[in-house]
Amino acid sequence: MGTNRRCGVTVTGVELSGRRAELEQLSSFLGSARRHGDARLMRGEPGVGKSVLMGAAAELVVTADMRVLRASGSEFEADISYSCLNQLLLPVNADIERLPPGLREALSVALGFGVGTPADALLVCNAALLLVKVVAAEVEIAAPLQRVWHLHTDVNSWPSWQSDITEATADGPLEAGSVFRWSTFGLDITSTVHAVEAPQRILWGGPAHGITGVHQWTFTERNGVVLVETEESWDGEPVLADLENMRAALNASLTSWLIYLKTAAEQPLIH
Repeated sequence: MGTNRRCGVTVTGVELSGRRAELEQLSSFLGSARRHGDARLMRGEPGVGKSVLMGAAAELVVTADMRVLRASGSEFEADISYSCLNQLLLPVNADIERLPPGLREALSVALGFGVGTPADALLVCNAALLLVKVVAAEVEIAAPLQRVWHLHTDVNSWPSWQSDITEATADGPLEAGSVFRWSTFGLDITSTVHAVEAPQRILWGGPAHGITGVHQWTFTERNGVVLVETEESWDGEPVLADLENMRAALNASLTSWLIYLKTAAEQPLIH
């Protein structure tokens, strides 16, 4: 067992020596990925310790209450279609049922969970990406439902637990027809509440700099935790002009909000 306290990292099972710089880089990368999404390629000669560092990264992710999906290639599986993808998505296999029928069938057949004609590789890749997006747009929070709901719907308090939001103002409790204003990443947004079913569901939307967003949140209490699920859509000329980057920004914003909400709700109450 090794501990790198200066990096805030505890790595079990192996002794890491002389890897402080790499651990600090991993910690910084994961912080960025947690808030805004990110990717990192790690490469090197055989035996330099890539697998050990990947293991350290996985432990950092778990410590941060993030989900880890991982796979490792092996030579004897080189001729088996989608063998690594099968490993990667096995922990979220049950969530394949949440995909649209065509994508669900394509991915199930590709991973060996279903029977049928193999689909085009592009369709399988799109199905896998959508599955990851679906799984990322939810989080389990170990806190009472009423506490989670209150944090989420108390607009005026948002800047106190979400550093991405600089201002937020609502004139009263959120109900159908309510209007609230908030600022994030330089965008000044005016949102209107379309539906409220407290404390299970809220739907709001509105325009910001040519982008029209509609955002739904659902809250389900089960087995002592609260499952928070979110869906959002963006439309408008800026979105159509830069679809891929806008999609990435949307996914990152949803993930970031969920993480902030989980962190705030699970903080011990001070009496």
